[in-house]
Amino acid sequence: MFTRSCVLAVRACLAAVLLALSTACSSIEDDLDASPFLRRQHHPGPEFTDTDVVGPFGTHVSTEDRTRFGVRPLFMTEDRPWSEGDGRERVTSFLAPWGKYHSNPRTTQFRFFPLVWYTKERTGDGGLDKDFLLFPLVMFGQTRPPKNALAVGERPDTYLALFPLIGRVNSFVGWDRWEFLGWPLLQRLTKRVFDDEETFHSIALLFGWTTGWPRGGSWHVLPLFYKSQWTYPPYRAPKYPEGADPSQPLPRYDKRSYLWPFVHHQRLNLDAGPGKEAELFAVFPFFKHEKGYDHDFWTILWPFFRYNREYPRMRESNLAKDEIEPGSVDPMAEEHTNVLIDVLTQLVFRYEKTLDYVRHRFLWIVYADYKSLPEDVLARDSKDRIESVAILQPIGFWKRMVEKRDSTGGYRDDSLFLLAPVFQTHKRSYLEPDGSRDGRTDRFTRLWPLFSYERNADGSRDVHALAILPLRVEKFTKDFLDSWGVFFNLYRYERASDAAGGYTRHTALMNLVKVYEDERESSLSVPLLFTSRTVEEDGVTKWSRRILMGMFGWEGEEAPGGASTRRLRLFFLPVEL
Repeated sequence: MFTRSCVLAVRACLAAVLLALSTACSSIEDDLDASPFLRRQHHPGPEFTDTDVVGPFGTHVSTEDRTRFGVRPLFMTEDRPWSEGDGRERVTSFLAPWGKYHSNPRTTQFRFFPLVWYTKERTGDGGLDKDFLLFPLVMFGQTRPPKNALAVGERPDTYLALFPLIGRVNSFVGWDRWEFLGWPLLQRLTKRVFDDEETFHSIALLFGWTTGWPRGGSWHVLPLFYKSQWTYPPYRAPKYPEGADPSQPLPRYDKRSYLWPFVHHQRLNLDAGPGKEAELFAVFPFFKHEKGYDHDFWTILWPFFRYNREYPRMRESNLAKDEIEPGSVDPMAEEHTNVLIDVLTQLVFRYEKTLDYVRHRFLWIVYADYKSLPEDVLARDSKDRIESVAILQPIGFWKRMVEKRDSTGGYRDDSLFLLAPVFQTHKRSYLEPDGSRDGRTDRFTRLWPLFSYERNADGSRDVHALAILPLRVEKFTKDFLDSWGVFFNLYRYERASDAAGGYTRHTALMNLVKVYEDERESSLSVPLLFTSRTVEEDGVTKWSRRILMGMFGWEGEEAPGGASTRRLRLFFLPVEL
């Protein structure tokens, strides 16, 4: 009882202090500035309210349809309209980037990486899916079909795993079902291919066999023998070669290995038709040779040397060598050839040329370049244009890329220069379909760890000093930046996009110093020392100036027609002039 009474008394005292501050420190409605303890401002132009509690730690921002609040760096929550329909969604990150909670009318997700994952999702027809993971020990999930749409014999499907003892898990790393007993002693992987279930069985990973289409009949006893085959069931192949009977199974490949992984023999492209098959022989690591009607691949003393030659025009024409008509365009000519040469798997040297690009690499990190073919991207509507040069990769890097922008037919011209991790610059220009610039440009520059500067074509700006995060990782770690960025930014300048009103905001020293400006308002707040605010609302201009937490100051209102009022503040008390 005593403890509860103390809590109530503290709350009452805090309420009284805040009430006094609100009456003493503000003459503009809905405002309060007792920074660094509490600061609240309502911005009538873009219509949002911004509140700071205890300096940079507590934040609360609300607009007409969304609210964002949190206690840095513990958690940050945003409540907003659901992007996929009626209703609302809430996203909470805590101890970013480790924890996250996300809920909307369809889905509930929770994670604390890498230990706990939970997902609950309702399907549009009333079904329900649940998944839970306590990594790596416990896995649980349930799929419940809608009651009014159950197929014959269909019932809720539940999985449970106690790893590594026993388990049955659905939707596991691309497989429809994973079952194990004393993993890796016994395991079974199942995937639904076509209308059939394909199941892979293994014992201690060394012995295994496959049932079902399309890889049924594959088996291995490692390291003695390995056989993998792919056969389309009747009427299931995407394309039957000329003369094939679609009522019969159609083989795609047959791969075998003896004394795995040393000796290999593979028959490939068996569904391509007579004369278009390929065959591979390999004795690892001495050599590998794969030869087909449209390619010829060699590897000698892997990983020291590789040579590949492909004839894509031959593949596109769907002709075997003996089907090429005399005097016709030769699809095996040099200009129609893809070539790849590797020395020590490109660690020493790589040369790669295709119909679309040419690439060189020397000593992996020393030098690399890439160049699209043909040089004029606008000459081939289906291709983008890319040029890049890397020196001491990934330390030094330059890249230029021209790609289609959107359905309007225009293009984006991107250029990027990087001297990691110290310097980075990125420029994006927008081009018309004829290649002329439309005047819009995005720019980004970072001198790490001193500052970063971003200016976008939509009118938005963002400047940071310091800029502790290297490169542009904040684009992919927004939760982390929201929770932690305020603590290592000495200064930040933001300008909203033109569509959002174009307001500007300066924040410095962990959000303690703030400057805000838009068409109807300007404000400045320096904790404990000085606050200034001018707001135009309903044709009336209201202004206030405060020093020493509002102990002294002056304020007033300017109404249409010249009517005005003036007041002084002396020891928090108003004095009419």
